Amino acid sequence: MADARADRLKRLLDLMRENELTGILLKSPANLFYFTGYLGPGILIVP
Repeated sequence: MADARADRLKRLLDLMRENELTGILLKSPANLFYFTGYLGPGILIVP
């Protein structure tokens, strides 16, 4: 499960590096956990 989260986060960051995404705001705890396993408050990820 942790490997799947790491893979999803790596793909997300790769898209940001390729300029497909400029940033992503994850406010929902479910979305944060899906990508990172993090259970805290919302975060902003930028390249």
